[in-house]
Parts: sequence; C-alpha cells; structure tokens
Amino acid sequence: MFGTMGISELIIILVIVLIIFGAGKLPQIGEGVGKALRGFKKEVNDIPPQPPTMEERAAAPTPIMRAQYPPLPAGAQAKPVATRPSAIVNKDAVARVQAQQAAMKAKAAQPVGMSPGDMQSLGEGLGDALRTFKQAVSDVRNSVDPELRTIQAEMDSAQKEFQQSIEAAKESPALHEEPPKQT
Repeated sequence: MFGTMGISELIIILVIVLIIFGAGKLPQIGEGVGKALRGFKKEVNDIPPQPPTMEERAAAPTPIMRAQYPPLPAGAQAKPVATRPSAIVNKDAVARVQAQQAAMKAKAAQPVGMSPGDMQSLGEGLGDALRTFKQAVSDVRNSVDPELRTIQAEMDSAQKEFQQSIEAAKESPALHEEPPKQT
C-alpha cells in the first residue's frame, strides 16, 4: 500500500503526529478519519435515486392546494418604479473576461482523455513529490536516531546507577536505634 515505505518510516510519522496533536487528540482524529472514510465509501457505493418517469408522475395523486393569501390592497400594489443610475462599464475588462470564458469553454469541450504530455508532466510531478517526501523522511530519521540513542544511553546509565544504589543499600549495616526510655 505504501510502496517502499517501511515500518520505521510509519513509526516516525506516527511519532510526529503524536507530538503535533498529543495523545488526547489521537482518538478523536481516528474517529474523524473513520467517519470520513465510511461516508466516502457510502457515497461511492450508493446509487442516486432515479427521477420519477412520466407514467409515475401521472399515476401519483395531485398535490393538495394550501390556503391562499388574501389579495393585497389596491394602494399597496402600485409602487412607483425607481430608475437606477446606469453602471460604469469597463468595456476592455468585459472583453477580456469574455475571451477567457470562451477559452475555458473551448478547453472544456476538448476530449476528456489525457495526452501523453499531460501524463508525462503528471508523472514528473508525482516523482518530484515522492523524492521530496523520501528526503523529508530521511532528514527526520537522521535527526531523530541520534537523539534516541542519547536518550537510551542516559536511561541505561540511570538504571545502572540505580542498581548500584540498591546494592550499596543492601550491603550497608542496618542502623539499630534504641527506643526512647520513658521516665
């Protein structure tokens, strides 16, 4: 599914997501992604309902008329029509927009299939994106691995020091305190 991406890259991505969003938000993010995927699958698999045919429309009962509004009084119906001032039109801009729209319509009217040039540019773009992503993963791996080694070394030395403290505590003689005398 992820091509050449290995487990270590996925773990690094998960760690980055964990750092960015925090452990408390991960269940909410997972739930949102799950709902989005379910909705997407549902929309893809659902067949839209077909509009009713003329025969079905003829067989259906006619809609019931609701109450009608009373007519408006005679004075309210006659309103003077206000004249609007004419708009200032930039004819050059209108001509440019119309030319752009005509070019877009002509381009949309072309066949839907992709030309070899389009496929080539798409492949080059995807290749560039993949190389960039691999480089980012490599950079993250190179910056995280030394830090993880340092943390592991610190934890090992702390554990060793803790063990030495426990052994020293076991070897030292026990202190006997005399209970205080009551007089």
